[in-house]
This record gives sequence, structure tokens and C-alpha cells, in this order.
Amino acid sequence: MKPVPPTLSRDKLQYLMANHAFNVPNDAAVKVLLATYIDHIHSVFPIFHLRSLLETILTTPHQGCRRDLSLMVFQAIMAAAVVFVGPDVVRQLGWPTRNAARKALFERVKALYDTNYETDRQSLCQSLILMSIAKEDPEKPEDSRAWVDLAWLHLECAQSQACLRDGPGPIPPSALWRRIWWACYVQDHRLAIACKKSVVRSFTTNDSVKLKLDDFDIRCYPSLVTEALPSLSLLQRTDLQEEYTRLCLANNELYACLDSTLACDQMSLHSGPWAYPGTKSPRDRWFQTRSSGTVNQCARQLHGWVQSYAPYVMSPPQHTETTINVLSARQIELQIISASALSLLICSQLSQSAQPVEFGVHESTIKLIHAATEVTEGFLFLRRHRLLSYVSASVLQLLMPAALVHLRQCYTEVPSVRENSVSLLRQCIKVFASLEDTYSSARSSCLVLEQALDRLMAHISKTVSHGDYTTSEDGRRQHSPPCLSTDLEVDCGSENPYKGAQQLRSPSASAVFEAFLDSEDEANDTLFATPGTVDFDSGVQDSSYSSYVNLRDVEQDLLYQLTLFSG
Repeated sequence: MKPVPPTLSRDKLQYLMANHAFNVPNDAAVKVLLATYIDHIHSVFPIFHLRSLLETILTTPHQGCRRDLSLMVFQAIMAAAVVFVGPDVVRQLGWPTRNAARKALFERVKALYDTNYETDRQSLCQSLILMSIAKEDPEKPEDSRAWVDLAWLHLECAQSQACLRDGPGPIPPSALWRRIWWACYVQDHRLAIACKKSVVRSFTTNDSVKLKLDDFDIRCYPSLVTEALPSLSLLQRTDLQEEYTRLCLANNELYACLDSTLACDQMSLHSGPWAYPGTKSPRDRWFQTRSSGTVNQCARQLHGWVQSYAPYVMSPPQHTETTINVLSARQIELQIISASALSLLICSQLSQSAQPVEFGVHESTIKLIHAATEVTEGFLFLRRHRLLSYVSASVLQLLMPAALVHLRQCYTEVPSVRENSVSLLRQCIKVFASLEDTYSSARSSCLVLEQALDRLMAHISKTVSHGDYTTSEDGRRQHSPPCLSTDLEVDCGSENPYKGAQQLRSPSASAVFEAFLDSEDEANDTLFATPGTVDFDSGVQDSSYSSYVNLRDVEQDLLYQLTLFSG
């Protein structure tokens, strides 16, 4: 570690000691947390020259380490990694629960920041990004967002002080700074949706150069590192390192597409399943600036991204068992985010007009249901392969809008669609149940959806027991299925819109992406169907939806709205 700064006062030193800022885990625990950090965080946020970092941490004093490690960086890595470890590792660290470990390790980093222990701009930016990850929670996204704002501030200071010049070494410092900039950018946009705050930086207003493979150090690691971390096969394989890098680049460019989407003047998070609770106006200016782009332009940009990274979006993971834990999770995460972005675009398109139009509602609502199904199937894949721990809280929250689309479809008159909607809704509940030990708000989501499902089943039983009949085409009397909310109703005939092939390679993926645009119809600039009778901004439809974020605070209101669904 770097020596204690000589300018540190006695009071600050005592404060750091009281918060155990100088305590470090034992060697075995450090190696476990380092492996977890590389798997879960570095693959998305490559903010370190990893080879140099690992050599510095793993080199013993008698081996003559020539570099000094920032104590704040080390504690930030430990604090961020503990978010993703299992209960056994938490107990090995000496804490009874994950939350206790997260709080204690985070307080160590925070104490170092509060006392100005670290003065290096690069180390500060890296630590603050990791602090935002360590603090990330779907119930309190604002807490995590505050640390991203500070990271941007220090990044600006570094730019003004000309700290980003190229220099010697396998990776020029400017390349590493670009990776840090993109990490801030991605985390900023992930949390902007979560806490409904404006993004700090927009890609269109910053001259940051896009990352490329040359900005990463792709080569095998020395035996000192590979022997200490034998479970990480990517350290010995350049092909895996390159695949990690390509997924990272795809993730960055996807969030650049979302930048335009979220800044679009026609975009609204106040309608349909994306509605946030307590919203008064569908035009709240939660972004600092709005662009003049249209929903269709944003959708075309998203489609361009899908075409560029079709192997990741349109195909199931093809990785072996040794790498599925990371690469597969990252690929599924891209599919979830892109399908969620499409869902948001469709909801905004449907909410733009309240004028009844006969043509087009059928096609748009089918696409919305397909997008929700893709999101759900992605989470089911993660749960099936025990990969939910590899996904951040800001991505996990994307399941609730999809679940609410399924909930609406549970009231359709088409029996096959209703049965599949109920099945998908049950699977969403199981996913939330799998997250209860990590996020307390997941339990609230479970309770809300379980109660909604119970009300649905009770209503179906009541309808059947009361003998509500209709007459079929052959003259026979038959029970009428419940039809309480038909704004998302889709009659697909004999074709089941939910029938997906294994591991996300489903017909819905084709409907959503492969048939996304009609290239031969250049005169028609309308990507989605013309808005019709579906009006998400009026009455029960708008207020009945809620987000996963801060769900605990609006649980009673959502339960009340669900009673309106079931009469």
C-alpha cells in the first residue's frame, strides 16, 4: 500500500481507525473477492489496467513490488465485490449477513474519501465508480447516483489539469481514461432511469472517442497471477479476453443508443408499464435537455445496434461451462436491455395520441408483448443457470415492467394467451423470490404480484361458479373468460405469441428485431403502428402501473389499483 499521507491529522487518523479503514481481509478472502470483481465488475467496467493491478496486489513484500497500491482503490474493490459473493464467503469474511458486510466495507471507503486520504485523480475516479456499484440498491438508487456525480466531477478536474495525455506503457493513460469515462457514462445512464434523474453527460455533447480493441491490454497473464486465481480461465486465454472486450464495447454502444432514446422529446416514462409512481405530468423534464429526434428515429438507431451485434442479441449463449458464468450473463443482459428499450419505445409511441385509429393497434401491442416476453425469458435463463448474481440492481428492475405487461394479458379473452401470461407471471414471481436475500424490495415485488395473481384466480373461479355463459358458433353454451382490461389484448388465433424456443432463440425475437423495419418501404417513416384506441395516459391504465424502484413506498397504492383490475 501507499504510505499514510504525512499531512493527515491525528483526528482524521483516529476517524479512519474507528471505521476500520486500515483493516484488510485475509489472503484467501482477498483472492476470492478479486476473482469476483473480475467476473462481475471488470467485464463491464474495465477501469483498471488489470494486469498491473493484480501484480501489485498479489506480489509479496519479499518479491520486491515496485508499484504502490492505493488503499482507497483496494477497499473500493473489496466493497464492490462483496455485493456479488455468496453467503459462505460473507461468513468467511466475518459478517453474519451480506448487508452487514456491504455496509462495513463501504464505510471503510467512505471514511477514506471523507478525510481526503487519496489525492490522485485517477484513483479517485476509479474508487468513486466502484462506490456507486457497492451502494447500488433498487430501493435507494439516489445513494448510488451521488457517487457517480462525484466521479464525473473528478474526471472533469483531471481533464482540466491535462492528466489525460498519452504516455509510455502497453496501454496509454489516455486509453485507460477513456475506459473510465465510458464507465461513468454507462453507470450514469443505468442509474438515471432507476432514480428518475437527469444524466450528467450526454454522448452527443462530449467529444470522447469510442473505445476499440486496441484500448485494451489483451495478453496472457504471468504465472504469479494465474496460480493465485486458477478459477479465472480468461487470464490464460486471449480469445476469452477479446470476447469480454467485444461484449463491453457492445454494452457501451447500447447505452449510447439509449442516450438518444431517453433524451427524445416524445419519450415518456410516465405511461404504461414504465410509469413511475407519484407522477403528476407526463412531460416532467427529468432530462436536462431534450432532442428533436422522434421515437421512430430512436428505434432505427436501436435497430442499427442490433444489426451490428446480432450474434449477441439474436442467438443464445454458445459458451462452454467454464465461461458461461460471465459471458452468458453479459450476453443475456444485452438482450434484456435492448428488449426493454424497445418496450419503452412502443409504450411512448402508443401514448402519443388519444385519437382512435382503427389500423395498427394490433401490431404495436403484439410487439410490446413480444418485447416483454424476451425480457422475461432472459431473466428465466439467468435464474435457470444461477446467473442472477451477475446482474446489477439497475438491470434487475427491468423485470417489473415486463411482469406488468403479463399481468394485463392475464385478463385477455384468448384462453391460450391468458394461460401463458399466467405462467410467465408465475416465473417472474420466482425470479423476484430468488433475489429476496439480496434486495429486500424483491420481496415486496413478490407480494404484489402474488396478490394480483390470487385476485385473478379468485375472479376466474367466481366467474365459472356463477355460470357466466356465452354461446359458441355451434350453439353450445360455454363459460366466458374474464375480460377486465383489454387495452393490451391481442387475439393471435392459433399462433401463440409467447411460444419461445430454447434459450431466447424465439419467434418473438424475430418479430421484435428481424422484422423490425421494412427496408423496402422507404416512404413510410413510421416504424411502429399508428397509435390507436390504446391510451396509456388516461384513467386506470396510467396509474395502475408501477416500477420496481421504490416499490415499497407505493405498494399500497399499487395494490389498490390492482383491485380495479379485478373489479
